[in-house]
Amino acid sequence: ALRLPLTPNNDVWIDVSTAHVCWSLAELVPRGDTAAAIWAGGYQPSQIVRLPLPKLVAAALNAIDARRVSSSTLLEFLFGENVHTEDVLFAYGRFLRSGGAVSEIPVGYSARIAYSFGAVVYQVSRNAILTALASLDLRYSAPAELDYLCIREDAITNAVSGAFEYLGFGECVATPDPQYVGSPLCPKPETIRNALQKIHEEITSVVGRVTPRMPIFNFVKDYNRLAELGAQAFVILSGHRGSKMERINFTSLYSSPDYFQLNDKLTKNNSTRIIPKTSSRYSLLDGHLASIRALAKRLAKDYPAAAARVNKIANFEKPFAPVFFAVEIENGAILHSVKLEWQSIDETESGIAKNGGRHFIVSELVKRGVFTPLIRVITGHAREAAATFNSAAGLSPAEALESLRPLLEDVYADVAPANWPSLRQPSCNFPLVAIIPKVRLRGIASEVVVDDDFDPPPSFPKEPFNSQTLAF
Repeated sequence: ALRLPLTPNNDVWIDVSTAHVCWSLAELVPRGDTAAAIWAGGYQPSQIVRLPLPKLVAAALNAIDARRVSSSTLLEFLFGENVHTEDVLFAYGRFLRSGGAVSEIPVGYSARIAYSFGAVVYQVSRNAILTALASLDLRYSAPAELDYLCIREDAITNAVSGAFEYLGFGECVATPDPQYVGSPLCPKPETIRNALQKIHEEITSVVGRVTPRMPIFNFVKDYNRLAELGAQAFVILSGHRGSKMERINFTSLYSSPDYFQLNDKLTKNNSTRIIPKTSSRYSLLDGHLASIRALAKRLAKDYPAAAARVNKIANFEKPFAPVFFAVEIENGAILHSVKLEWQSIDETESGIAKNGGRHFIVSELVKRGVFTPLIRVITGHAREAAATFNSAAGLSPAEALESLRPLLEDVYADVAPANWPSLRQPSCNFPLVAIIPKVRLRGIASEVVVDDDFDPPPSFPKEPFNSQTLAF
């Protein structure tokens, strides 16, 4: 700490004029250029985290600043140019061992200020992600967790101030002109609301123009658009990254009426997530399945082979087929998984990045003070045994998911439509997916051309979905 500079260095420094310790989030989370529409749809946050100091420290810094010549580091500022770091640390250690130089200071006080500041912030805030920001103690954050957070500085100020008050240092200085800090990809609630409303209106329009006798080419075109819109809405509402869309299969989404499973990124630090279905997600998935069943019915006359395959998909006989797929019938029938744009979630300037819904839900839950392990149910971020549902994590999947459901309902109630239109309503409750082993007859060519990534075999043996969690 004594080596901290007093001028901005894009890393960590002390701003004596405002009595704040500052550090650059950009050094920890490198980011590329943000599209103008996405920047405009978000909070346009700063990448500088400002941590206020106690008022008594600010007064001392100002008093020293008024009578000292300019200094480059905190050591020179406090003790002059000729003092060695070792001498200062020796005197500080003697102060801690003696219980303080002033008799009014209780003996236990020296032990309290020797604690990790991160531990104190967490003791006061009970928010591990906020603790990592406020203390630079990154043990409290999971890998890449801070990439997704965008939060107002007031929350950071309150966490730091509460910690210093807990230690007996009194109130902290106010942070001047508080703003948002963190991810520029986190959209505002109104941006999410507008995007979902736009998707909802277009789905309503497409459903409204479909007629029983329309040409099959026109129907397939409308179905493909519904699949694209459904995928966009699902990615926003689920905290999905928007990549590896072919992994969103029927096993993942329809194995349970209450939960769905995501595995868009499988590494040591990102686990498969099991997430509760909210009312909006449930309606969206029901409507999309109804569209697939309508597609199978319409293809039956002109493209019986394609209709048979789609029927198998709709009836859960192809459990690893992508849920969101499009059809091409110009040269036969080709099925391929829907893919989203690299930067924007669609080709328009919606103001939402492909994984913007993920940034949004993480930030909203942190803002609401939600218990961090519950937030990691959504993100899948964790280290080894701290993975969300690892046996060593001490978290009951059933209880965690049921605790998370009303929190998600509360977040999405303000931004997501409760009901989504569909081509026709399903005639019965959807059965659970039966995992049927794949059998490929040799020497028989398929009548339907399928993209390589459409129905890929598992790369490793998969457990049945209901054995992967205690929730079932």
